Formats: sequence, C-alpha cells, structure tokens
Amino acid sequence: MERDTSNGESAAGDGHPITISGAVYVKGLGVHAPSDVSFYTGKACGKVTADVGVDDEKGTRGTVTFEIWADGTKGASTGTLTNAMLAQPVSADISGAQVIRLIVTDAGDGNDSDHAEWADARVSC
Repeated sequence: MERDTSNGESAAGDGHPITISGAVYVKGLGVHAPSDVSFYTGKACGKVTADVGVDDEKGTRGTVTFEIWADGTKGASTGTLTNAMLAQPVSADISGAQVIRLIVTDAGDGNDSDHAEWADARVSC
C-alpha cells in the first residue's frame, strides 16, 4: 500500500500520482489486488467514501473489485472495474463499527496489473 500515490511496483515509495481515466488525485491509497487495508475506528466514525478505480499506470490492463466492510459486514461493493472506466464513487455507513476493512479483489481473473486506487478516501468521524 502506498499513501497518496499509486502502488508503483515492489519497492516502498515507488508510486506515481494517483490517476484514474486521466483524473489526478492528490490524496488516497494505492494498492495492488488482492489487498485488505484494515483500521480501528473505535465506533467513533459514521461513513467511508472514496472514488475508486484502476490506476492509469498499467495502461489498458487490470480488473478489480472494491469492498468496504464494517465489523465483518459488507457495507458496499463495486462489481468489476477496468482501466477503461471512470472512477466510481463508493461509500458505506460504518456507524458503530470498530474495525473497517477496505478490500480489493482481482475480480476472479488473476492479479496481473491490478493497481487499484482508493482516491480521495475519507472517513467521517
């Protein structure tokens, strides 16, 4: 996972600006499928929002799905997204949850080029 950049390749800090269908985002999380970013909110937050998609750095390749989980319950999912698609907004009510998970899968076709972006990801507390 990279903060405020794309996943890049295997070295830490080797990401580029988060870019989905030509739109550049200053903030967000860059990951490679499969990934599971979990964090503790202590029941203090109410909502997670983000614009999600496949980063432009992999050209026309990459297929992923995004999911938001709150204490073991799926609150949102996108279905399969490809690099040819614009960023999709995703949000979930996480009221009363202690642990939030941001999950990206390989959409069932292997994880080659699956650079996924949680662009402008925000937790409202």
